[in-house]
Amino acid sequence: MSQDLSLSIIKLHQSQYPKLLDSLAALPESRQQSITRNLCRTDLYFLIRYIFGREDFDHPWLFARCREVQKSPNDHLDLWAREHRKSTIITYGLTIQDILASHGEDPLPVWKGVEPTFGIFSHTRPIAKKFLSQIKTELENNRVLKELFPDVLWQDPRKDAPSWSLDSGIVVKRQSNPKESTVEAWGLVDGQPTGAHFFCRVYDDVVTKASVTTPEMISKTTEAWELSDNLGME
Repeated sequence: MSQDLSLSIIKLHQSQYPKLLDSLAALPESRQQSITRNLCRTDLYFLIRYIFGREDFDHPWLFARCREVQKSPNDHLDLWAREHRKSTIITYGLTIQDILASHGEDPLPVWKGVEPTFGIFSHTRPIAKKFLSQIKTELENNRVLKELFPDVLWQDPRKDAPSWSLDSGIVVKRQSNPKESTVEAWGLVDGQPTGAHFFCRVYDDVVTKASVTTPEMISKTTEAWELSDNLGME
């Protein structure tokens, strides 16, 4: 395996991953961990399919969506059919990847030293908490991730992390000390925070069937989204 394989991984076809895994297994453990760590930070499909263990992602359409999202992740309105894994790829997978890539002893240069905070916004706060719960559970229980990123993830976050709950958000290991948790969950129309400013805002399920039945409700949802723009960093 060449030294730059992990850097050109994005060019791999889906069918080439089994060969990649075989090549990794043949390397010394330290080299194997170094490349796998970099793959987690740079290859969204690899992270979700092989580190999260999502066998349902063995599908060419989902592989293409991972590539599409990773190529241009921001400033898009993603309208996908239900059960096409939009939330899994973007809200869950990409948020975790961004945390791993921007924190630790050797963050990727693209983050320019910023340890981002993430605000997940849904129509109501209980909906947003479901997305946070999925992220929280993965970072708690995925032993492979914790072995690869001991400088980012807590071994026992419920005991060691400054904050680790759905109400106050979760905090990974970080050098900076913003008032916001690393990831928080908030409602757009019901339960929007006051005084918080997130580096990344992730919107998921901000509109429900019940929220667009009248012009007044549509206007209320739109105004709430406009107000949430003040919760960014710029």
